Amino acid sequence: PPGTDSVTPCVDAAARRVDLELASPPEVRAELETVIGQSYMTLGRYDDAERHMRNVLALRQQLTPRSPLVVAALNDLGGAFLGPGENDRADSIFKSGLALEDRIASGPDTRLASLLDNRGSVEHARGQPAEAERLHRPGLTIRRGLLGQHKAKVDTAMHKVAGSLGEQHRWAEE
Repeated sequence: PPGTDSVTPCVDAAARRVDLELASPPEVRAELETVIGQSYMTLGRYDDAERHMRNVLALRQQLTPRSPLVVAALNDLGGAFLGPGENDRADSIFKSGLALEDRIASGPDTRLASLLDNRGSVEHARGQPAEAERLHRPGLTIRRGLLGQHKAKVDTAMHKVAGSLGEQHRWAEE
């Protein structure tokens, strides 16, 4: 992506440093690996992102196996596969995240909305706009309920629902 020439060496250096400093407390290492993995996803370096997100997931599962942090790690790891179009792998990981979220959450939250949105994006990539809409709509409803109407994440969710409706030629629906 444009503008990444100056960022990429910084992320690479941070990744090397984290790899060398294995003695970091696991909680700190997981946080650092998350930031590095998400940065690699933004840069479109999905193989590097996957490696770091797998490390995060392993650390999170070791520390707190049934926690929101594991759900978030699964969501991030799925994103590392969604970006390059590995839809089946991404979908399987997002489904694992949803199953864990269902067991630990006390009610709808932004993790659930994000997982539903990501599963909707998988279905969109598979050319299944009706299924994508079915998954995006609850994500939008959750975000509206938690965040109100005027948040960027609500706008993004609305855009995804609109895209699914447009592909179904359902222009007049909201």
